Amino acid sequence: MKDNQNNQLFTELTDEQSAVVEGGARLYIDTIFAVTARKQDDLYIRFNRDKIFGTKDIDSQETLNVKKGYTFFHNAGLELWDEDWGSDDRLYSKWITTEPTNGYQNLEVKGDGYEYHIKYKVT
Repeated sequence: MKDNQNNQLFTELTDEQSAVVEGGARLYIDTIFAVTARKQDDLYIRFNRDKIFGTKDIDSQETLNVKKGYTFFHNAGLELWDEDWGSDDRLYSKWITTEPTNGYQNLEVKGDGYEYHIKYKVT
């Protein structure tokens, strides 16, 4: 009976369920797709001031599989950066709210010689 009680008390939660229990939201970044990439771009992502993915070299028409989730409790900045010798270049910045998205969203990041699409959702 004791083992059965433990099974009833302790269970594994999905990322979405744990975010609800903890009172926060969950950002899940699925992929980064390079429509057009500059040869020298080495991408990384910062969220809430922390580097959460990368640094990865990317070519045009290539997809980077990020497939990572992050729990957060207040609106936070999502940034796409290009790592360079010397100072890095911020390519994009967006506030992500704790409000759930309606499924996956596609951020289009366009600049001088590059276009990236970041697929993400908030639950």
